[in-house]
Amino acid sequence: MRRLGSALYASVLRTLRDRGVVRTGNNPAGDYAELLVCKAFGLEGQRNSNQGFDARCPSTGVPQQDVPVR
Repeated sequence: MRRLGSALYASVLRTLRDRGVVRTGNNPAGDYAELLVCKAFGLEGQRNSNQGFDARCPSTGVPQQDVPVR
């Protein structure tokens, strides 16, 4: 049963990543929160390689640090 749960979880994460809902292999709640905040405030999400900020304002270019609060 444990293998089935692990396989199902991996499959769900893969599907979420393919659909652009999550972007990392970390806890999907954080990635999903970032997505919601970016959509709500019109921000552009950033790649994982940007240390220190998760989003950027498209009109001003100002980075937004630690967007979601978990």
